[in-house]
Amino acid sequence: MIPVLIGVGSNLGNRFYFLRRATAALVQEKILFDIRSSAVYETEPVGFRSQPLFLNLVLFGYTALSVLSLFQQLQRLERQIERQRHQHGREREIDLDLLLYGEHQYASAQVQVPHPRMHHRRFVLQPAADVAPAMIHPSFGVSIQDLLRRCPDTAMVRRWLSATAFLTLVS
Repeated sequence: MIPVLIGVGSNLGNRFYFLRRATAALVQEKILFDIRSSAVYETEPVGFRSQPLFLNLVLFGYTALSVLSLFQQLQRLERQIERQRHQHGREREIDLDLLLYGEHQYASAQVQVPHPRMHHRRFVLQPAADVAPAMIHPSFGVSIQDLLRRCPDTAMVRRWLSATAFLTLVS
């Protein structure tokens, strides 16, 4: 089993419903095991600022799937949850990002792991530090907590709901 970090975000429609549905599916479909959730954060959009605020969280868990199989399952869940493909960087019903896959680095036409921009994004690092502060980013050889301390991003990341409350509502 490989430890993984999955970023989950939504800023269209019933944002909280989409986070709950994606998390429940990851567990029920046995894609992730022994799951831990960060708190849910409300965050400013990056890039196109004139869009609704996001709800974001990061899930830590274990998977038996390969990198590519896990990525494909995440994309399948996005479609199942009715994600519409909008312009890159724009609003979305659900976004499931494979952030880290153990200590592995992987690049293909479909996916790059570690996520190539996670170290620049406070909305990823803050929740990741909730669930895996000591996990090492394999490209930089430093912990998630260290990446958060060094992160130049100053966008708003505000705690919206505790991890305990979120997981209670998912079950």
